Amino acid sequence: MSKPRILVIGIGDIGYPLTLSIARLEVGTMFATRQNNTKSFGELKDCCICGYSNIAYVKTADIIICAVRPSQLQDVLMEIKPYLKKHQILVSIIASKTIKFIKSIVGNDIQIVRAMPNIGISSNKSMTLINFDQNVEIVNQKFILDIFSHLGKVEIIPEHLMNAATIFSGSMPAIMAYLHSQCPHENDAKDYFVKFVNVTLTEVAREYGFTKAQLIITQVYHGLKHITRTEGKTYLQVIDQVATHGGCTRAILDGMQNEIEMTEEIPEEEIQKEFKNYVKRNIEIGINRLNQMSSSAV
Repeated sequence: MSKPRILVIGIGDIGYPLTLSIARLEVGTMFATRQNNTKSFGELKDCCICGYSNIAYVKTADIIICAVRPSQLQDVLMEIKPYLKKHQILVSIIASKTIKFIKSIVGNDIQIVRAMPNIGISSNKSMTLINFDQNVEIVNQKFILDIFSHLGKVEIIPEHLMNAATIFSGSMPAIMAYLHSQCPHENDAKDYFVKFVNVTLTEVAREYGFTKAQLIITQVYHGLKHITRTEGKTYLQVIDQVATHGGCTRAILDGMQNEIEMTEEIPEEEIQKEFKNYVKRNIEIGINRLNQMSSSAV
């Protein structure tokens, strides 16, 4: 696919940096739309064709990336459905909404991709977990993988892991930021604690079925480190950007804060076991919420 027309619908916390990062790759002509016509497009105006009408751009787009809130997806799909064509690729980066749900609205002919990047995408350090529907052409799969691989690391996973992917990719910068913010201030203890947290998160990710668990957690950590050290954001700012009110990330963090207080003691064997169970219990809160959202849709 050479120089496709790429439309991003939804310019929010992920949609905005995703659009800006793809535009900088200069792989095609970029279009961006948002629902709220009182908000501006910021830097996107310099590198994209921007507007408030989805239909105007859907008609000619080759790739359509939906980056709206889960509660908005059905309305967006109903709006654009009459204008979709078989050659188009519909990429959803929306939590909990399955390919089956998307097909129930747009039909079986559209090539559908689910992807879950994270806020590291703004510095090309995202960890993107991705799933292709069976009818996505190989050449199109390669193009989508190429785009996201330029924005960080990419791993193809089965769709049944996509809800967990929302946690271990999308939510993980905030989860990791919270856990790392609880570590001791002394350098040696801090380094040990950060390593301990990352090893625990890797073990939990592996138990959820991610064969590349270490790659995922390591990449999220690299992204978080760049955001906090190079871009200068605090852990609290990272959490506020990722953890929206009422979302699965906020539910996990609320559980972590309410359940136990982290201590500055370097964990021993028993503490390590309890800490791992603590992480798993709270991640399960988020995944259960996503599973409920998925089952209530289709």
